[in-house]
Amino acid sequence: MVLYATEPYDAGDTAVVPVERVWDPSPELPLAALPPGLNAERLTWAEICARYPNQWVVLVAIEATDPMLSGVRSSIVAGHGGNEESFDRAEPHRAYFRSIAHLHTRPRSPANTLAAHSATS
Repeated sequence: MVLYATEPYDAGDTAVVPVERVWDPSPELPLAALPPGLNAERLTWAEICARYPNQWVVLVAIEATDPMLSGVRSSIVAGHGGNEESFDRAEPHRAYFRSIAHLHTRPRSPANTLAAHSATS
């Protein structure tokens, strides 16, 4: 979940504007109580990848790893399978969550991991 902080335009103005994103690491809560048949099991990213290898997953109630939302610490899998199939399976969850993520569980290649590490160093 991302919140917005505000501050005055300048010392003489009383209006406020959004100035920065403030990271709240807690996952989004459902808009209403989930019906009994709807899967709401929270899994870590490693568990998601192990359970749904080489598949597209639609995630809700995402707990991100960092303020830039570049990684998933844990989430509820709303749908999985092929590209469109994963969205079809996620349809029952859409009424309960504002935010979703559509990710693939393919393992990172060593070249991509090295390039990402080099870019941050």
